[in-house]
Amino acid sequence: MYTDDYDPTPLDDELEEEAILDAILLAADGADSSGVFVINPSGLKRFQQAGKIARAITAGTRAKAICEQQSSDLFVSCGTISIIGEKIEIGNPLLFAALGKLSSTMEMYSKTNGEVQINYTFEDITKEI
Repeated sequence: MYTDDYDPTPLDDELEEEAILDAILLAADGADSSGVFVINPSGLKRFQQAGKIARAITAGTRAKAICEQQSSDLFVSCGTISIIGEKIEIGNPLLFAALGKLSSTMEMYSKTNGEVQINYTFEDITKEI
């Protein structure tokens, strides 16, 4: 339950960050996720095209492309494409740029097992009605 009790006493950064995260989780917990969702044809098509591009980028290499639609209470309409490998070679920079342009967000990082992972997130694969 939300209360409007404002305390002007400054908090240290760690406590303030924890309070903000608690507020976000509380808001998400109260969100109504009982809606009905239908496929968004343009969002799904964009996701499918990106999957083909990811497979073309990784063809003939030891890297692998993983495409999956996520369905959790908070992210009902998202899909993710991950490219994972010890070495990701980009033979065609135009395809790599096209994949980034089709996605909503992109993140790239190294993993503790020596692999590199590139994640592309796609929003609006489904729409609430």
